[in-house]
Amino acid sequence: GKKVRGSEVSGLEELMTICGVCNDSSVDFNDAKDIYEKVGEATETALAVLVEKVNYYNTDRTGLSKRDMGTACCQVLKDMWKKEFTLEFSRDRKSMSVYCTPNKPTRTPGGARMFCKGAPEGLLDRCTHVRVGGDKVPMSPAIKNEIMKYVKAYGTGRDTLRCLALATIDNPPRREDMDLEDSRKFIQYETNVTFVGVVGMLDPPRGEVIDSIKNCRKAGIRVIVITGDNKATAEAICRRIGVFGENESTEGMSFTGREFDELSPEEQRNAVMKSRLFARVE
Repeated sequence: GKKVRGSEVSGLEELMTICGVCNDSSVDFNDAKDIYEKVGEATETALAVLVEKVNYYNTDRTGLSKRDMGTACCQVLKDMWKKEFTLEFSRDRKSMSVYCTPNKPTRTPGGARMFCKGAPEGLLDRCTHVRVGGDKVPMSPAIKNEIMKYVKAYGTGRDTLRCLALATIDNPPRREDMDLEDSRKFIQYETNVTFVGVVGMLDPPRGEVIDSIKNCRKAGIRVIVITGDNKATAEAICRRIGVFGENESTEGMSFTGREFDELSPEEQRNAVMKSRLFARVE
């Protein structure tokens, strides 16, 4: 509950850079409605809003219009980095990244960086290092397990947060060595990754969902949830909306896409007849 200034937490600088630069969405001020509205994808817009709230570089908003005020901090980051191209999200690697070069000369030769975001369990598998303070230390099974422990806690706790891992590639391949026409090769370029942090976003179920599920049950309709969310997070949300009881076992009623693929044809038939949740569906 302690209030802090973003600029006082050094680890937030790189985290906010990834949130603001590895992002194609924003907010815009609607003069007619006198409100801010999202422009683009909701998850990315939430990351852009986080950048504005943290205001790591203490950007002065004095005298700005409401429209400019809503994007002032993100604009600072975009003035620092030039986005050369984007490796779009794909379900096989569950991540996306942007290739950037600094707009101002740096002490690092070349200076190109790739900023990545994606599903924690997928991106972490490709992380060889982790940022601790200003240091870059090798990733270990113990560190990875500790990170995933927090991801699970965020995703299954009271707020049921949807989590994204944020990371960088400090020495990416040269642009001329990358085949940007074949998305199947993107995972080859998103390797030797350095983990930077995790962000969690609150995306509560709509108010009418719980009553709708109750009415379906009364009518004898089995509700099945199919989602791209992490399994633990999806199960927690399903408990909140009544798909599963608060203490009900999900054994045999909840599968990831990969778990379902590994079942025999007979087991898949049984799963389809009984399951209420399919998570991380590809």
